[in-house]
Amino acid sequence: MTSPTIHSASPPHGRFGNLPALILLAIALCLVAGVVAVWLWQTTGDPAWIGQFFRSSGALFLVGASALELWLCLQCWRQFSLGEPLGGAWLLLALGAACHFLGSLMSELLGVRSRLNPLMLWPADLPPGLFDGLRALGLTVGGPLRWLFLAGGLFLVLRVYFRSGLLGRLKQTDWLLAAAGTAYLVLEAAGVIAALRTGKVFSLRQQINWLNDPLVLVLLMEAILIQRSLLASGWGLVGRCWGSYMLAIALTCVGDLGIWAKAYGYAPWPAEAVGWHIWFVASALFVLGPAYQWEAARRIRSSLRAVALRRGKLRSAQQAQLDPTCPDMSF
Repeated sequence: MTSPTIHSASPPHGRFGNLPALILLAIALCLVAGVVAVWLWQTTGDPAWIGQFFRSSGALFLVGASALELWLCLQCWRQFSLGEPLGGAWLLLALGAACHFLGSLMSELLGVRSRLNPLMLWPADLPPGLFDGLRALGLTVGGPLRWLFLAGGLFLVLRVYFRSGLLGRLKQTDWLLAAAGTAYLVLEAAGVIAALRTGKVFSLRQQINWLNDPLVLVLLMEAILIQRSLLASGWGLVGRCWGSYMLAIALTCVGDLGIWAKAYGYAPWPAEAVGWHIWFVASALFVLGPAYQWEAARRIRSSLRAVALRRGKLRSAQQAQLDPTCPDMSF
């Protein structure tokens, strides 16, 4: 489970150094930039500071993080031979990462009027509502569609633990968390029912988005159960991989709760500003998951090469000591 099958002789990617540490540094710099932007906004009273941050460096961070997540998930998938259960899990996680990348690209760049949007360079008049439509589509692709693939990937991981007899159990606090999440879903459903009774009509995209929060709750319970299964093996790189996924999904739940609280006026300043930055941390944690798995495989490859090199040197030394009158001696 913790030792992926290596079927590639590609060299270790030492040029990236410790990739998880670089990702943590990137999110720290992003958060510092966001805090500075909020401080300048509050100091000068000009909201352009915070708007510029989210439309430029913040958007680039989210898109770049999702692109790196996709690349890393594909690398993790390639570590496993055809037919291995975890290979299928990482394939689904890679498909989810692809949805995340496409969704971020549409919602953060193509669906926003900014200097980073290449559509702004289009010479002809753009159709009305194009940007809003692209952003809405991006939120759907990067939301429910992405969560479906991710839930399938985590389910395959849980199936591996179940078949090996290593599946952990949810604790009482986990069940309380599930109950709280279910209560939140009931509140949301009550709001939708109340809106339907007033005659409000929901589009197909809005109806698909109703799956967003239920899927995130399922993901959270799956990630917690995987982490419970890994507790006995310690907090190694593979444990950190699934721990990062668990924290990323948990922060996504908090972010969704913040959006709901803002819509009903329950998130005054500065809680609202904190909610803005949760998505950066969650995106970074979704990258950290496959980064830890990739780093674990890289170290395994390095160790295997070191062992092979030592064996080769030992074999050469032994052959040099062979008696030339006994050519058939073997070791």
